[in-house]
Amino acid sequence: MTRAAINSIKEKFPPDSKFVILDDKPPFLTYDLLHEKEPSVHVIKGSGDLFWGGGMNRLLHYVCKNFALCDSDKIIFFNNDICLEKINVERFFREINKFGMVHPVLINDFRVRIPAGSKIITWLPFLTINDTRVPFRDGISFVDMASARFLAFNAGLLNLIGQIDPGLPHYGGDNDFVLRAKRFGVKPVISNAATVKVSESDSGIKINNNPSLRSFFLSFWSIKSPNSLKYRFRLVSNHKNKLLAVFIVASMTVKAVAGYLFFKMLKNEAP
Repeated sequence: MTRAAINSIKEKFPPDSKFVILDDKPPFLTYDLLHEKEPSVHVIKGSGDLFWGGGMNRLLHYVCKNFALCDSDKIIFFNNDICLEKINVERFFREINKFGMVHPVLINDFRVRIPAGSKIITWLPFLTINDTRVPFRDGISFVDMASARFLAFNAGLLNLIGQIDPGLPHYGGDNDFVLRAKRFGVKPVISNAATVKVSESDSGIKINNNPSLRSFFLSFWSIKSPNSLKYRFRLVSNHKNKLLAVFIVASMTVKAVAGYLFFKMLKNEAP
């Protein structure tokens, strides 16, 4: 899966592009495979417990230490569950320079468009609208939060906002990163200059893959779920005061419960 993701990008990007991959899953089979089959790729080992945020920070540390980056160099976060289907590289890079942060359109294995980002309508109650419901204008739609499945920005941005918040080890780190970028004038966009296909077979503990009421309840305490109360509070309190964050997280939780019940009703299942 990782080699397929790399090759889908390699064949469309400039030949001097550099790839840095982190293998954080013992016994580090991906590390061994890439060393053997993809010698041009920089591969590093994790500790086995970095999760997404820790893994990205390890990668950023490696990149900043080992490459002489210019502010205008492009950095792209990507997961190994993606395939870059198409891209107009010239336009994509031009949009990064213009808006500061760009994410492609996402589709799933059934070629149905899925959310890549969202606009915040109100913080309290917490209401958002995802990019699949926002029409493109000149090939882009503006968002407040975005996935990091293929998130692109100029390297100079790191000098302004730093790395991923270590207090958000898995879910929420990408949204926080994008929200912090907005403080410095970045205007995150979803662009149809590129399309990325995502395999959703391993997508964490979410509303649509919770088989039971018990597993849904436990998701509020799981590091592997976007429902986590602890990490939602951390995310929101990075941008709002702590008292207001309590009410916003409560609003998020009510929304998650309503979504879970609605999903079960659609499937004609009891919670």
